[in-house]
Amino acid sequence: MTRALVLCAGKGTRLGPLGEACPKPLLDVGGRPLLAHLLTNLARSGVREAVVNTHHLPHQFDAFARDWNHAGLQIRLHPEAALRGSAGTLRDLRPMLEGQASPFLVHYGDILTDEDFSALQRAAHHSNRIGAILVHERQRPQSVATLEDGRVTSFEERPVWVNAVSETFWTFSGVAAFNDRIFSCLDRGAGTDLPRDFFSILAREGLLNAVPCAGRRVAVDTMARLVQARSLWSSNSPPKSSP
Repeated sequence: MTRALVLCAGKGTRLGPLGEACPKPLLDVGGRPLLAHLLTNLARSGVREAVVNTHHLPHQFDAFARDWNHAGLQIRLHPEAALRGSAGTLRDLRPMLEGQASPFLVHYGDILTDEDFSALQRAAHHSNRIGAILVHERQRPQSVATLEDGRVTSFEERPVWVNAVSETFWTFSGVAAFNDRIFSCLDRGAGTDLPRDFFSILAREGLLNAVPCAGRRVAVDTMARLVQARSLWSSNSPPKSSP
């Protein structure tokens, strides 16, 4: 796994004025931008080049890229004049990501984790699969993945019914790995969002694996979770997964 797409184009509206002034991936966590932690972890997992798409406050990413200095990983910015969605961006970057011997990663830019992605890469390299998603358990998730022997048998994005029950469900953790056959799948539809428009298709056709998250994880999309991320990454607390 030598390349990754890091999705950083969102506006961070749930963070209020803080999100208006600073893109989520550039928020300070433990004295470094979230994106710096993310990229460093990608480098530890063998990624050597990361493509970062931008839209909201792109000049701040320009400054980050100028200051980025990591011998093991290069970054390339991909500015978007209009939001393309995760699947739309992946289509645009097909010439850059396609044709590798090993799967490439797609990593949401507001996900802070120290997960080792080697298991995810192996799960996506399966001869009968197109990709694999990282998953964790939580109540009232935004997506529900049904698993059987490491395979996703069904996937539902934003199910309303989960709010009525108290049990936990497997949910998408914001990191996935794909082999080149994902582009053939994207050619079959005009959808712009990977989880909403394509994960259910891949699951239904038996083409998607899942790997449970074993490391620390925080989705930094609210002020409460930003505080949580700063607490976790400034301490030596044992690895654990968070929603």
